[in-house]
Amino acid sequence: MASNKNQPQKKTFKFSNEVKELLKLNFKKYKKNNNDYGMSKKELKKMYYAEIVDRLPDTIAMLIKFGNVPEVKEVKEEIYAKIVDPDFVDYMKKEIKKYDLEFDNMMLFPVVVWDIQEEYAKALKKMQEENPDAKLESIDDVTDLSKLILKKKIKKLEKAGFDEALAFDVLSVVPHSKILEKGAPFHLRRLFHVLYEHANTKDIDFEKLMNVMFKDNEEDIATVLTFALLEKKEKLTTMSEGQKKLFNNITEYVFKTLEDMSKTTIMSVMKSYCESRKRDEAAGRDANRRYYISSLPESDYPRIMKVVEKLSENEQYKKYF
Repeated sequence: MASNKNQPQKKTFKFSNEVKELLKLNFKKYKKNNNDYGMSKKELKKMYYAEIVDRLPDTIAMLIKFGNVPEVKEVKEEIYAKIVDPDFVDYMKKEIKKYDLEFDNMMLFPVVVWDIQEEYAKALKKMQEENPDAKLESIDDVTDLSKLILKKKIKKLEKAGFDEALAFDVLSVVPHSKILEKGAPFHLRRLFHVLYEHANTKDIDFEKLMNVMFKDNEEDIATVLTFALLEKKEKLTTMSEGQKKLFNNITEYVFKTLEDMSKTTIMSVMKSYCESRKRDEAAGRDANRRYYISSLPESDYPRIMKVVEKLSENEQYKKYF
C-alpha cells in the first residue's frame, strides 16, 4: 500500500479559546457551577450573559471573516441561538441604554444579525414550501438591538438626507470601514444589493452616501470604485428604471472620483480591475463590465486615460479596457 506520509495534510480550522468558551456556555451548567454564591436566578443570568458578551469580540470577528469555512458553518446555528435568546437580547439592550455598553467589534455585530436574518428567512421559506401556515418565532427583538447599536450612525445618515430604512439596511451590511479589510467584494456586493433594492422606490445620492460612510478615506473609496468598475453590464437587462438610474449615478461617481485621486491610487484601482478580470477569464466567467474604459473622453478624464494608456502597453491588460 502506498504511503500517505508525504501527502499534504488537510488543514483544520482552529477556533480561538474565546469562541471555544462561548460554545461551552450553557446556563444550566453555569447555574449548577455557581449555585454556592447565594445569588438569585436573575443575578446568575446577568453574570452568564456578561460571560457571553466577553466572548463576542472574537466570535464576531470569526463569523465575519470565516463564516463560509465548513467548521464555522457547523457551529453557526449554536452561536446564533445564544445571540437571539430573547433574555440575552434584553440584557444587551439594557446594558447599552443604562451603562453605554461597548466592546471590541460591537459595531460589526449588526453584520452578524443581518446574516441571522438571512438564515431565518431561508428557514422560514423552506418550512412554508411544505406547510404554508408554518411560522418561526420572531427575531424582531434582535433587529431592534442592531438598530440600537447603529443609532448614532443611522442619525448621521438621516441628517445627510437618507431615510431611516435605507440607513439601517446600509449600515447592517457595512457598519464600519473595518469590514472591508477582509472579504471586501462580499460585503460590497451586499451593500450594492441593498442599494439596488431601495432604488426601486427612491432616488439615492450615491456620492453623498459614500462621502458620509467613508469620509475622505481614499483607500476605502478606492476599494468601492474597484468593485463598482467590475459590476457586470448584463445586470442592466433585468433592472427597473430606478435601478438603472442608480447604476448610471454610480458610473458617473466612479470616474469623477477616480480622476481626482492620486496617480498611484488610479494605477492601483486599474491594476486591480485588470487582475480581477484576468482571474475571471481564467475561470470562464468574464463578461462586459460597467463601462468600456477606453471610450472615456480624454478631455474629461486625462489622468485616468494616461494610466490606461500606460497599462495598455501590457497586451494582457489592454483587452480589459
